[in-house]
Parts: sequence; structure tokens; C-alpha cells
Amino acid sequence: MYTAVIIVACILILIVLLRVIFLISPCISFFAKGFNAGFDFKELRFLWPIADAGNPETPAALFESVALLDKSIAAVLKKAEKDKTTNTQNVQSFLKRLYDCRTKVELDPNAKNGIQDTHYISKGQELRILVRGVGVFFARVMQNGRQLIISLPLENGELTVSGDKWVHKKIVVYFHRQDDAFYVFDTTVLRNLLFNGRNALVLAHSSSLLRSQKRRSVRCKCRIPAQLFLGAKKPEDRVKFESEPGFKCMLEDLSEDGSLIRIGGKAKAGMPIKLQFALDKKRVVMYGLVKSVSYDKKTEESHIHFQCAETTAWFKNTILGYVYKNLPEKEALF
Repeated sequence: MYTAVIIVACILILIVLLRVIFLISPCISFFAKGFNAGFDFKELRFLWPIADAGNPETPAALFESVALLDKSIAAVLKKAEKDKTTNTQNVQSFLKRLYDCRTKVELDPNAKNGIQDTHYISKGQELRILVRGVGVFFARVMQNGRQLIISLPLENGELTVSGDKWVHKKIVVYFHRQDDAFYVFDTTVLRNLLFNGRNALVLAHSSSLLRSQKRRSVRCKCRIPAQLFLGAKKPEDRVKFESEPGFKCMLEDLSEDGSLIRIGGKAKAGMPIKLQFALDKKRVVMYGLVKSVSYDKKTEESHIHFQCAETTAWFKNTILGYVYKNLPEKEALF
């Protein structure tokens, strides 16, 4: 009799324990994943209601969900503005960890979208062409199908090599695929021709694309007026806001790591520059290097690829907030 009672009691206790474990295991999983991502206990307590409401069965999914991370960032900013703590180190560090998760989620799916064959290069894609011992040229894909047809390559915006002199040359082609990575491949110029009334070249297709650099940051297209300054006199001036005006320019895309800048006149790769502009009425300063320049002789304008080397945590979080708010809807991956 007593043995039967003890067995029943043990079974009931086991059922209760299993039920408790079942109920708290999502919570344990959430905190374990959060600690692993660098969040502290106070921050995870703040995020828990958002995670639990968004996905009660798997609250740890917050760290892999664009929608829930965006809600979390908005909640942190709202509370910080209410408490007047937006510029404190604790809040900026909390935001940085959330943005790190957001960036990781945004970039991971795109890694699967790489290409291995030149047949998948888009029409209009800009190309940088290296001819060993001759120089670097720029061209654009005019048509891609059975034939890969590109515009006649220009050097610094000028035609320096006629079409017939390109035939049979071995070249190295570099390009940056939007929202993906940099690619490089070797090929041969098959022939020159007139395409839609313009001089063009036909390149041999290649199935040996080298994906040379994955994106480290998420960028968005924009049109933001900015001021450009040449270098900085002192290291401490690199992220200091300038009161005097600089060269007027336009930011055409933006990320925490840099920008595509359009500016009148010519520029030189390797130059140290400083950018300052406003995002939602918040001033931002970035300091870095001109990585490459593409000059358009017709418009007398240059496109500068700027790589940021120095900024502040506050400026970086301001940029990330703007970028994620202005991503096209199709890029908001869940």
C-alpha cells in the first residue's frame, strides 16, 4: 500500500518537475543565448517581455529576428529618451550589441545569394578592369546572355585604348555586386563590335568567380548633403565637428563602415578625408580614406568609395539607426 502511494507521489512529482522544466526551458535558452551574445542580466530582463510577446514558444528567436530586434532597439531608444540617458555609455553599449545582432541577421542570408558564373552578372554592373603592365580601366555591362558585352573601357574617364587593340587581351575583372560581395575573374576579350550604336567588347564567360570579400556591414541608398574636409590637422580633430564649411558633396549610399560620395571635380585614391552630415537632425562625423575613385568626364564629377577608419560609438549607432530605418522593405528579412 505504502509502496504504491510512494510510486504515485514520485510520478506526480516527476510530472510537475517536467512541466516546470518545459515552462522555464525557453527562458533558460533565451538568457543563455543572450549572455553568449554579450548582453548582461539587466539588459536581458529588459528584452524578455519583447521576446516573450513576440515568440512565446521560442523567445530566444529574438536574437535572430529582424522584427523583434527592431522593436527592441525602438524600446531602448524610447526609454533612453524618456530617462534622458541616450548619450550614456551603458545605453550606447546596449544599442551596439543590438545593432551587432541586427547586422549579423541581415548579412547571413545574403551570403547564400552569391554567384559562381559570369552569366549572373546584372546588366548595368560597373566593372574595374586590370590589364597587367598597362593600367586600370572602367566599363559597364551592356548586355549579358550568350555573350557578355561591355562598354569600351575608359581610363580616368578617357578613351585611351581603341576597341581593336583590346581583342585577344587577357584581363582581370573586378566588380562589387550590390548587397553581396566583391568578385574577381580572369577572362579574354573575344572581339570588338558596335552594340546599339556604341563601341563595345565581347568577353569570354567564366565559371570561376572568386568571391573576394563578404560584406561586413549593411548599407542603404540615400541622398544626403554632406561636407567633405581633407584630412585632419591633429588626431583629436578627426571626429570633431567643424564650424567652417568644407567641400559640398552628396552621399549616395551609407553604412557604418563608409559611403559612396558624389563630388564635383577629380579626387585621388588614398587621400584621408573627413565627412560631416546630419541624420534626422543629429550631427555625424566620420574620418577615413578614399579607397577608389571613378571620374565621369562628361559631368566632371567623381564617385568616391570612402572607407571609415574612425568615428564614435554614438555616431556609429546614429548611422545604424538611419540605415535600418531606410532599408527597402524587401531587405527586411525575417
